[in-house]
Amino acid sequence: EEPTADINTTLAMGLLSFFYTQWYAIRAHGIFAYIKEYFAPLFVMFPLHVIGKLSSIISLSFRLFGNIFGGSVIARLYLSFIKGSIIWETSLLGVGLGITLFFVVFEGLLQAFVFAMLSLTYLAIAVEHQEEENMQIGDVP
Repeated sequence: EEPTADINTTLAMGLLSFFYTQWYAIRAHGIFAYIKEYFAPLFVMFPLHVIGKLSSIISLSFRLFGNIFGGSVIARLYLSFIKGSIIWETSLLGVGLGITLFFVVFEGLLQAFVFAMLSLTYLAIAVEHQEEENMQIGDVP
C-alpha cells in the first residue's frame, strides 16, 4: 500500500513544506519584514493572512492524499472485481497489471511532481517581495 494513502503522512509532508517555506521567507526578508507582511495593508488583515498561510498545509496535504487514495481505491475495486473468477483473472491479467501500474506508479509520480511544484510555488511567492524591493528602476527582472 502507498504510504501517502494515509492522511498522517501527507499532513507531515505538508507541514514540512510549510515550515521550510516560512523559515526561508524569514531568512530572505528578516524577521521584522516577515511579521510586517502579516499586518499589511491594514492591521485587521492579520487573521486573513494567518488563515491563508495555514490553508496551504491543508491544500497540499488533502490534494496529495485524495489523489493517491482515490487511485488506490480504484485499483482495489478493479482487483476485487476480477478476483475469484479464473476466467476473468487470466483473460484480464494484462489489463489488471496495466491499471495497477497506472494508478500506483504513474499517478504516484505525477502527484509527487504536483506536490513539488506547489511547494516551490509557495516558496517563490514567499521570497518574491524581497527581490522586488532590491530591484532598481530600469533593471531587467
